[in-house]
Formats: sequence, C-alpha cells, structure tokens
Amino acid sequence: MKCKQVRVRLSAYDAGELSATESQMIERHLSGCVDCSAALGAYRGVREQFALLERISVDTDIADETVARIRAEGVRLENAGAPGTSLPRWVRRLLRRRR
Repeated sequence: MKCKQVRVRLSAYDAGELSATESQMIERHLSGCVDCSAALGAYRGVREQFALLERISVDTDIADETVARIRAEGVRLENAGAPGTSLPRWVRRLLRRRR
C-alpha cells in the first residue's frame, strides 16, 4: 500500500473497522513507514484530546442541522462506493442515537 492509501484509512484502521486483510496491509506499511506511523500517532493524540473536552449543551436546532448534514454526507459517500470513504463507525453509532 502507498502512503496516500494508508492515510485515508487510518481512522477506520484505528477503530477496527477494516477487514483483516486490509488491517494487515496497513500494519505492514506502518512497520516500514515513519511518516504514516507518525500520522497514526498524531491521529490518536487528537482523538485522546477530544475525549478530554468538557461536554456542553448545544441548541437543538444546531444539533439537528449538524446531524442532518453528517447523514447527508454519509449517504453521499456510501453512494460513491469508493473503499474507505464511508463514515467511521463511531459517527454512524452517534447518528443512530440521535434518531
């Protein structure tokens, strides 16, 4: 796999959403690529920082509009059918909770 292919899949890889074959290919690439390994580390660092943020209440209209836009983008990506372009599983779970 090339760096560009790996980087678009890092979120899905880290969330365990890829097939065993894809995960192995990414792991093989990461073992020999300092740049992509650093990108994965940076991604994980950002995700950890987000987890530390204080939850705030949001105006319902804004929240509903945001969820609607994310759902529309998810439909667009799924209709595109390109590998690695679906919404991450955590986003899909979040959207299901908002129904």
